[in-house]
Amino acid sequence: MATSPRKPKTKGVALPDEVPITNPQGLSAVYSNHFGMSATLADFTIYFLEMGQIPGPDGSIAKQELKAIVTLPFVAAAGMMQVLQQTLQQHSQQVAEIQKQMTSGKQ
Repeated sequence: MATSPRKPKTKGVALPDEVPITNPQGLSAVYSNHFGMSATLADFTIYFLEMGQIPGPDGSIAKQELKAIVTLPFVAAAGMMQVLQQTLQQHSQQVAEIQKQMTSGKQ
């Protein structure tokens, strides 16, 4: 019985945009206006905090609340830096455009 040569199946890489996002633990978004970091040889951890003041009986009371802790492998750092740089550039362009519209009298 003759067999035909088999071609090995190539495994494709799934792009993040192609994979649906699930949330089985019911995580919700949180606000953070401050962060800190620590690292090991293999990964780094970002601590997201919310810092501010709340009114108290004798004046403002400083608060610092931990909102989330995220640990990532160092291989993710370069991609994270690239996305942050792109986001900052887009934000700067948007702010410049808004300022331009405000100074020209258009809104």
